Amino acid sequence: MNQHKKIAILLCTLLIFLSGCWDYISIDNTYYIYSLGIDYQDNNYIVYAQILNLSQLAAPSLAGTLGEADKSWVGVGKGSTILAATTQIQLSLENSVDWGHLNSIIISDQALRHGIREAFELLLHYYKSRLIQWVFATDQPLEDIFQALPIIFQTPYYSLIGSPLNYYQHSSYIRPIRTHRFMQQMHEPGKTVLLPSISIKRRWSGTKEKNITSLTIDGVFPTQNYRSQIKLPFPKTLGLRWLQKDLQNSKLFINNKGNEVAQIECRKPKPKIQAKLVQNKPKFFIQTHPKCTIMSMQIPLRKKEIERLAKHEIEREIRDTYLNGLKQKIDIYSLSNIFFHQHPKQWKKNLTLTPTSIQVIEAKPIIVDTGSKKIKDQSEQGK
Repeated sequence: MNQHKKIAILLCTLLIFLSGCWDYISIDNTYYIYSLGIDYQDNNYIVYAQILNLSQLAAPSLAGTLGEADKSWVGVGKGSTILAATTQIQLSLENSVDWGHLNSIIISDQALRHGIREAFELLLHYYKSRLIQWVFATDQPLEDIFQALPIIFQTPYYSLIGSPLNYYQHSSYIRPIRTHRFMQQMHEPGKTVLLPSISIKRRWSGTKEKNITSLTIDGVFPTQNYRSQIKLPFPKTLGLRWLQKDLQNSKLFINNKGNEVAQIECRKPKPKIQAKLVQNKPKFFIQTHPKCTIMSMQIPLRKKEIERLAKHEIEREIRDTYLNGLKQKIDIYSLSNIFFHQHPKQWKKNLTLTPTSIQVIEAKPIIVDTGSKKIKDQSEQGK
């Protein structure tokens, strides 16, 4: 027996003692929880778990096909604790359950009024949780929210709760928030965490279907100490966008004497809030300088005139949003938290805010693009 044959026999013998992946589980035999809904009724938690079919999502031939890619299911569990409710869901499934792909959490208004600290402490201690889930709130039935799938791409993966940044890129009004940011800000002194409110709209019709449901952001739930008692609807929160550093695309309709005269699109406002003590009272000075593009004009206007009218609209929105929150005893801009960071020695837990606490609002929109040649010509005619 030559040397090469001896080596071959030795290698074959060693292969017998090599261990394999005995605990391997096929993805086709695993349930992947993609979204979680938390409700609270009659002293019990009701948890909704949305299961995503990953193999269906990966099939390129089914992508974008109505009806074919609609492969998701929603299970319901009930218990005195969230853990008891989720355990009920797991016991109702035949195969193993994987929570590592959890992408979003939707909390009902009833659960927010009760308090949701338990849910996030459970996530914090779960070994597979990466704390990057998107967090939403709603005042509509959770089961209906989970049944609303995006137009064309009939899978939760492409829905608003699955990919909220896609929505925010073209409608930058209320910024989405992840679990780790939510939990971090919840423990900041004087911080009001704004949970995006998600709701159902029926605006589309298909070849066979009528009134197809779609999801939208319709306001915020101001949250402190893991509780929220009220929802502020979208029209009362328009000023929030001008204080968001990552504003990407937000439309502003400019009015003059009650008539709409132009529409502009704004981004990158570079907001700045400065807190000062004036006669031993906290006062705030707000600046925002968004860059804007003219989308349309109903009448010929100069560039400077559009900037002047936009300045008035932005400053009004910021002040109105602040006052809308103040009426509900909500510090919607977290001015108390800003004062804490800038004047920690003078800060008090119950910082008193009044309608005059914001002393100066200075908006300076800058038109960096006048749009098409036609709009430029109209602008020149207004000179």
